[in-house]
Amino acid sequence: MPFIEKQPTAPGPFHRETVTSPGIAGIILRITFQNNENGFCVAKLKPETQVASQHQLSGGVVSLVGIMPGIDVGQTIRAEGEWMIDRKYGPQFKVSWYKPSLPVSRSGIIAYLSSDAVKGVGPKTAEKIFEQFGESTFEIMDHDIDRLNEVPKIGHRGLARIKTAWKEACGDRELIAFLGEHGVSPAFASRLLRTYGESALSIVKNNPYRLFTDIRGIGFRRADEIARRIGLPPDSSERITAAVSYVLQSQADFGHTWVPRQELDQLVMELIEVTVENVHAQVDHLILKKSVITDSIGDQAAIFLNHFHDAEMRIARRILKIGGQRKRVPQIDVLAALADFEQRTRFRLADKQRDAVLQLSLNGMMILTGGPGTGKTTTVRSIIEIFHQGGLQVHLCAPTGRAAKRLSETTHLEAETIHRLLGYKAHLRQFALDAKNPLKTDLLIVDEVSMLDVQLAACLFEAVSPSTCLLLVGDEDQLPSVGAGNVLGDLMLSESIPVARLSEVFRQVGSSMIVSNAHRINRGLMPLQEPPDLADRGHADYFFIDRENTGQIMETIVTMARERIPAKFNLDPINDIQILSPMRKGDLGVDNLNVRLQAALNQPMGDGVGMAPGPPAIGDRVMQVSNNYEKHVFNGDIGRVSQVMRESGEVHVIFDEKPVVYLADEARDQLSLAYATTIHKSQGSEFPCVIIPVHTCHWIMLQRNLIYTALTRARQVAVLIGTRKALRRAVGNSERSRRYTALNEFISGKGGEL
Repeated sequence: MPFIEKQPTAPGPFHRETVTSPGIAGIILRITFQNNENGFCVAKLKPETQVASQHQLSGGVVSLVGIMPGIDVGQTIRAEGEWMIDRKYGPQFKVSWYKPSLPVSRSGIIAYLSSDAVKGVGPKTAEKIFEQFGESTFEIMDHDIDRLNEVPKIGHRGLARIKTAWKEACGDRELIAFLGEHGVSPAFASRLLRTYGESALSIVKNNPYRLFTDIRGIGFRRADEIARRIGLPPDSSERITAAVSYVLQSQADFGHTWVPRQELDQLVMELIEVTVENVHAQVDHLILKKSVITDSIGDQAAIFLNHFHDAEMRIARRILKIGGQRKRVPQIDVLAALADFEQRTRFRLADKQRDAVLQLSLNGMMILTGGPGTGKTTTVRSIIEIFHQGGLQVHLCAPTGRAAKRLSETTHLEAETIHRLLGYKAHLRQFALDAKNPLKTDLLIVDEVSMLDVQLAACLFEAVSPSTCLLLVGDEDQLPSVGAGNVLGDLMLSESIPVARLSEVFRQVGSSMIVSNAHRINRGLMPLQEPPDLADRGHADYFFIDRENTGQIMETIVTMARERIPAKFNLDPINDIQILSPMRKGDLGVDNLNVRLQAALNQPMGDGVGMAPGPPAIGDRVMQVSNNYEKHVFNGDIGRVSQVMRESGEVHVIFDEKPVVYLADEARDQLSLAYATTIHKSQGSEFPCVIIPVHTCHWIMLQRNLIYTALTRARQVAVLIGTRKALRRAVGNSERSRRYTALNEFISGKGGEL
């Protein structure tokens, strides 16, 4: 991978200095670069009023850079943003917002008409139009464009082309101006134009809440603000519908697949301050239209988003069908194969491991669970060996690329992501393998099942043939999936699949303090500070560092990541060390940690296009924060920035040796710095070293399974930094955040109709 050199600490050739500005206005003289996909543009502007000399190029011209969709030569614009002094390109004005208007001078009108903004009009035709209508040209084109027939040699075809181009140009200008008045940046205007085309402005004006549902990055509150400004009534059906959708989706972000109706009513009323009668009426209407689903879960009336209800029902049906048709594994003398495996490997399986192998052979479907060091990997390898001895085919998969890579390393066989295994077709947004075209294999092993959300699980289980043996592997004590649902927990609770639990920690790994302390935490015991065997002190892999306040913890994290751990354990600060925090916000949240760690570990170099919480730089560690099926990168994938392209606004990232290119707005939406990540986002991954801040500022998040999950991400070294009070709170708090899910009820027949 191309990140072996250290970044220089001194400012390099791409260093930028910025100063704030009240704004700038003028005429666009030239477009030097324009990306029609994302609206990124570099242009030269002649300012209306004098600007500071150090901000000008030759001839008093100013260089503009930024997202400026629809901008063209001859336009008069007013822009807001900041001045940048780029060491390579000189002074530039970085545009954060702009409002286009039409020129009024002869030269400006002719330049604009003959630019790409109005296709079909060349310089000579533009001059003729101005000679005919003078300064009234644009007014006539707005209100009576057919009068262009008065201009010699335009003709019917020429007029038709000009009318189409003028309508498009007007729509672009009006949309940008409208959004700007409501605090929405031009970057979103570019997305709206790509999504809606020439209908963009009318769609936004008629129902701004479509922005929330259709355009990533515009949330409910921004859409609601626009709707209120244009006079949409506060109790309108569009507003309440959008609020219901927003609440259901927000609850899904906490893992819920449904929300109790009474709780939904309360959350919607708190969000938009409408009466319960209004909410009831609109939810009833949505149910009647089947825009949402209602079902009885236990003694509660549950409201689902359609896709979550559908996913849990599909899982339940498939699990019951697979279980109902399951038979003994054919063609294998399991006891003889086990004896052969143990003889060749000179390793004897423990009783519970042996029982697990036999249980799978008898039932053809099983969940294998256990903590670190309990022999899950050895059990899986023995099962694979037995199937191979019988000449049977085995496939292995995991929810994420990193988890699949780990599975490959431990089994020495190819493992795939679930998306790759099922042949995801990005352009169709569907999988090649499904119930009608199932996976052809004798045994499917799915690792890290605790990470499976209901939608991906539904697609996976539907692609499993009833004749295929199914082994689900996961740690029931880890955090549930980042996405909605609790698939592993619900399957175990339903007792629809036999479960093999491994609990014995094997001697060869029991000396690891990471492993032993993970099991102590799981039993509600405080972790040991030193190895029980004093002879192992020099090989300790777990450390707790006492620090009282958040500032001390932050500085200690930086020192450990930048200096002490790399020196002691020969680890790379960026590639090998991962900071894991319980929360995104706050003094020791992921956002603050990333800002500090980026400055300490990779002095920002290059022209960033903006990425939360700071601009990306070459060499930065970044994470994909949502599934992008077109690029085949998924939520939680970690990579390194290899290039940041100033001219195009592109960001190039390497994920596991695979290059991926992002447009500027894609980088803003889909990437975040990943020197620090949340513990939830680390699921399925292992890192040579993890550093975990543990402080009472995380009080609400301090739970046993959270700290257990964080600790078990470490392969070589785990360092906790904080207070013992906070650690005791986490270890002693065995309560798990309850998720509203329905899979167990659907399998057991207590909800829905299968």
